[in-house]
Formats: sequence, C-alpha cells, structure tokens
Amino acid sequence: MNRALPFLTLLAALMSACGSTSTPSVGTGAPVPAPVAAVAAPAPVASAPLGVGVTAAVLGSAGNGSASLRVSLLGGASISAQSLSVSVDSVPAGVTLTLQAPTSGPDGVTMGVNVQASGAVQGDAVLSVRVGGQVQQVRLPLLRASAVTLPAAGGAAQVGATAACGGDVLLSAPVNAPLEQRSRLLRLNPATGTVTALPLGLAETEGVTSQLCGADGTPWMTVRSDGAQGSVIAHLNAAGKLERFAVGAVQDTLNNLTRTADGRLWFVQYKRDRLGEFDPRTGAVTTHDVAENAENLHVGQDGALYYSQFYANPAVVRYDPATGGSAVMPVGASGKSLPRASVQVGGSVWYADAWTQTVSRMDLQTRQVIVVTLPTGAVPGEMVAAPDGTVWVADAARHVLYRFAAGQADAVTVPLLGGSTDGPRALGVDGAGRLWYESAGQMVGQQ
Repeated sequence: MNRALPFLTLLAALMSACGSTSTPSVGTGAPVPAPVAAVAAPAPVASAPLGVGVTAAVLGSAGNGSASLRVSLLGGASISAQSLSVSVDSVPAGVTLTLQAPTSGPDGVTMGVNVQASGAVQGDAVLSVRVGGQVQQVRLPLLRASAVTLPAAGGAAQVGATAACGGDVLLSAPVNAPLEQRSRLLRLNPATGTVTALPLGLAETEGVTSQLCGADGTPWMTVRSDGAQGSVIAHLNAAGKLERFAVGAVQDTLNNLTRTADGRLWFVQYKRDRLGEFDPRTGAVTTHDVAENAENLHVGQDGALYYSQFYANPAVVRYDPATGGSAVMPVGASGKSLPRASVQVGGSVWYADAWTQTVSRMDLQTRQVIVVTLPTGAVPGEMVAAPDGTVWVADAARHVLYRFAAGQADAVTVPLLGGSTDGPRALGVDGAGRLWYESAGQMVGQQ
C-alpha cells in the first residue's frame, strides 16, 4: 500500500522574480487565472510523475485557519523549490489565501497556506502546481468548525459515543470516564451552544453505553447495570420518565444500539455472542446468534445491518433485517486482523484493521478489497459516513482526521480545530451532514 501522501508547494524565489520579498496574498472571491509568479530558467526536473497533496484548512469562529501543501516526484526523484511555480485558479467569495515560504525536505517541498474568511464559505480554493512541463490542479478544502465546552463532572468531560437527535446531539461517556460522567446523558443544542444533562436517575454504578434518537425524538439507550435485570434497554419518554426493558443480559454489557427504518432497535452483547433485536411497540426481544465477537454494529446506507467479527475468523457481516439472512465477508488474516470499525456507503463497505493499521474498501458485489491511501504512519480508528457519502476516519495518535469525499479514493488530512493535540474521539454525523467529535473536553462541529 502506498501510504505516502505528497503535498503542494511554492517556489522559494517566487516573489524575488517580481522584485518583492513579501509573501503573496490572493484574495477575495474573483478567480485568479494567471500564475502568482513565473520562474526564469527553472532547474532541470526529472520526468517522474508529479505527486501533489494538500491538507484541509479548518476555519474557526474568527474565520482564520491554515493548510499545508507539499509536492514531490513519485518514485523518489528529487525536486527543488527552484523548479516549481504555483497559480491560484479560484477562491470562494470572502476568502484570502496567504502563501508562506516553502521548505525543502526528504519527502518533497512543503509550504504553509494561511486562510482568512469572512462570512459563510461555499466551496474550495483551487490551485495549480507546475514542475517543468507537468501541471496538476488540486482543491484546497475550506471547512468551518466551532466548539462547545462540555460540563466537567469528576474531572474533564469525556465523550465515548455521539448520536444525532433532530437538530441536537446526544453524548455519552466512555467506560473509563469518572463515575459521575458514565451515569449521565448529555444533549447538545448546536444552535444555542447549550448542553443539558438529561434526568436519567441512574445509580452511580450504572452507565450509558450507547444511545440513539427514536422516531419521535426521544432518547433510547443501553445501560450497563449489575441490578437484577442486568443491563437493559432504556427509554426517556416524553414525560421525562426513564423506562427500562430487560433483554436477558445479566452480568453482561450491551452496546451499539441501532435503529432500522421499521423502528426496531438492535444491539450487540459481549459475553454472550449475540445480535439482539427489540421491538419498542411490543416489547418483544429476539436473539440472533453470531459466530464470535460481534462489534461495531451500524445501519448502512442500504438499510442493512453491518457488524465486524475478529480473532479466528475476522470478517465484516451484513445482516438483512427484512429476511434475517446474513452474508459473512472474510477480511484480513485469520487470528490477526481486527476489523474494528466499518461503514457502508454506495456499493462498498469500508473498514479499519487495527492489526495492519489500514483502511480498506470492499465491493459488496465482487468482494474485491482495495486498501486505500493514507499518510505514512497513520493509525486509523473510529469511522463514520455522512449522508452524502463522505467517509471520515479518526487518527487519535496523530490528532487528525482523514476525509474521503464521495467518489474519491484518496484521503485529505484534516487537522483538528485550533491545532488541538487531543483526540479526536466519539465521531458522529448529524442529519445535516455535519461532523462531530470530542477534543480536550469540547465538542467540535465541522461542516
């Protein structure tokens, strides 16, 4: 797998060719068809293919952000700043780009780009890079983001799972969070920036392990409990009362609560390998046995359920809730691969393998598996898909996100808001397609 993600740059002598030593600034809205600078007698360039990549610019509430560009020649051929020229083809209205001085390194030439925007940003900036006779056009994604500070309880706030609920977002804590946080469920209103702790009345030794929004807008959740009923499915009804439903999970844990289009709720159970089904209309509980270690349950865009299994027989499993039929799709190496996260979009299922630290895309018809391109050293973790088919992958080791736009095979690296070096955790997508994640006790919403 090629994990190198090369990046775009600007000629070190860019402004000296124009008689100026200042950094170029390209501003607001009108296309800029001509190159920013031309280079006289560029140095000879190897004929190897040009590799260009870009990180996205994440713009905070003040409208400012930065991106990183790098350019290299594929196959390891050397490249110098003196052989490059860059032109800015277009920028969205209200956006100004300031190109920084480039720096050379063993992997190519890197340049920073500062971005300043006023008002809403619609679209990407488009740039072209030239090396000798080669030209490649790239898009610089401009993403808006804002953060809401979460209330601390027994320590800094932590989030383990995120679920959209109407225009709001439901947040629960991970199992390693303080007891005060594990027994609460927060509701974030992005429009007002307010965060409310819902009145669950759980014992301090109980904890919410997953949650979702019912068809009527009321929260449902799985609750870890050592009570006589064991772990349960719970519903906070419109009157504010918590209803509990036993599902046969004494001294066990439920997780990944999921709702199919017909209103049925689904979950996985740990000690007993089980896919559980709960009908809120009748209270009926149905058990579907699974081979081993079912995790990462979710509803795909095709309406089917998907979950992963690992250890002896690593696979992604597709379960049809209408027919009860299953399709087991083996992945990776027996006894080694850990397909820990997956999403289904279009005709493919995407999954991350914690053993190989890769992200792969499997065609549901042909079962062909393609390992997608990530930067060298990437550690992929959580994964979510937006309604438009965009796939987001978290890398909590490098504190970045990888964004696969719909129909694109290669990732764009997206830094965290403000350059945070904590997280990202608890990825989720709301109905408007906005990405949410937790970082340093804040929930960040990114469009």
